[in-house]
Amino acid sequence: MRAGRWHTWSPSLLVGRDVHGATLGIVGFGRIGQAVARRAAGFGMRLLASGGDAAAAAHMGVTMLPLPKLLSASDFVSVHVPLKPATHHLIGAAELAAMPP
Repeated sequence: MRAGRWHTWSPSLLVGRDVHGATLGIVGFGRIGQAVARRAAGFGMRLLASGGDAAAAAHMGVTMLPLPKLLSASDFVSVHVPLKPATHHLIGAAELAAMPP
């Protein structure tokens, strides 16, 4: 408090970043990824997807991208892939570093 860094409590103190208008990258555009996309669309989010049903993505207005491009263009990422040897460590430090702050 003496340093002047304390801000009084307000209802928005712990709310976090606004998702309205932000870009959501959905990794794994199967049944669950599509359900997330429907909900995110209600918040006016720009939707990107990697992996999964390209026809469903086109129908829903979701842009399909390779994973590296999706990560670099997304404000938020939601991962919906089964844990298999091919998906183990799919997202690591290098992938997170490729994302915007």
